[in-house]
Amino acid sequence: MTASGPAAMAFPAQGAAYDFDWTFLVDPVAPYRTVAPNTGSQPLSSNTNPLLYKQMLTQASHYIEDADGALLVRNETMGPRRSRKGLLSFNGQWSRTVAPRDLTNAAWTKTNATAALNQTGRDGTANAASLLTFTADGGTVSQAITNASILRRLFFDVKRVSGADPLEFSFDNGATWYSITPTGPGWNGWQRAQSGLQTLADPVIILRGKAGNSFAIDFVNLMEPREGLATVIPNLIRLTSATGVGRDRIHHTDTTNGGGPSGEQGINIVRSRYTHGLFVELCYMNQAALVATLGGLTVDVKLTPSPAILVINSTDAVEQLSAPLNLDPGTFSVFNKIFYFRTPTELRLAVNGVMYRTSNVRDYATAVSHDFATNGGGSALDGFVKRQVWFDNSRVPSDAEMIAWTS
Repeated sequence: MTASGPAAMAFPAQGAAYDFDWTFLVDPVAPYRTVAPNTGSQPLSSNTNPLLYKQMLTQASHYIEDADGALLVRNETMGPRRSRKGLLSFNGQWSRTVAPRDLTNAAWTKTNATAALNQTGRDGTANAASLLTFTADGGTVSQAITNASILRRLFFDVKRVSGADPLEFSFDNGATWYSITPTGPGWNGWQRAQSGLQTLADPVIILRGKAGNSFAIDFVNLMEPREGLATVIPNLIRLTSATGVGRDRIHHTDTTNGGGPSGEQGINIVRSRYTHGLFVELCYMNQAALVATLGGLTVDVKLTPSPAILVINSTDAVEQLSAPLNLDPGTFSVFNKIFYFRTPTELRLAVNGVMYRTSNVRDYATAVSHDFATNGGGSALDGFVKRQVWFDNSRVPSDAEMIAWTS
């Protein structure tokens, strides 16, 4: 297909081989499915299933936020997680909190405070969250956890019921304090409290308040990296117990064979393996995140060096281009637009409206997979992918089109 002027951004993209808008309405019955029967996902750890993307490592049931702030439950068999925010990619996280929704549990010690499991939860479930009421100034509810030293961050959902004073919280037994003053905005009045990052052993979670103040509390998650990969521990998931969720690795392996859960045939994204391109709009917090791997090709867009182009071309190495991008600070609102297109003689890369090119391309023969994380032990995005558009040799975009798409 041919066209004049910048390629149309409307979905589906003009002349694209495949166009995935991950913000489309999520099927409430089978939320891992997208726009066609053969674009489902591979749950758990396998390299053989021909569906589009797969989830790595064993999962536990957890919640993610939809675009309107409502929570979507994701169980252990759903494959890659997505909502109307986009396709989620994060490094594995583990919560060490026992009874994170029930402050009446014996794991929680109350001093000048009372707890009742009688509040509608952050997920809308009746009697799933706790009412925490302080009966004297400096009242506390606490939980001591025995665990080796590791990087941690504390999260919890909170909604004011009475009073006007802040709620203070700590997870190093009161050596460092944070606070939140719930004011009403948020999803149905709920707000998500978040601490800073701290590395420590044997954490002690403390929530502290003043007399006359009461709060609904839900999903008290003391998070740590499950696989030792995360350095930011973003606010992306909520866990209902002291358990962990594995790394969400966005990966696809081309195949022409069936074998999906319904005998579905996999797609072949890089069917014209020497000539192809990818446009992606995404936000992420991990500096070493975006890696599109196709056999011998790697396009690696990092924070540093910036701006620079580095091309490695040898028998055992891969091509690498580094270009400027904008890392998200944790709000998941800072998006980058990246577009690369390669032929047997040239590789072009547009990043946020800036074009790079090189003719020093490697002649590879086996382009069979695509990754948004390094294969196996590398880090995930810690963010969202809104859209991915794949082009093959039937539609070669011009420089002007690539710049227009990424501007």
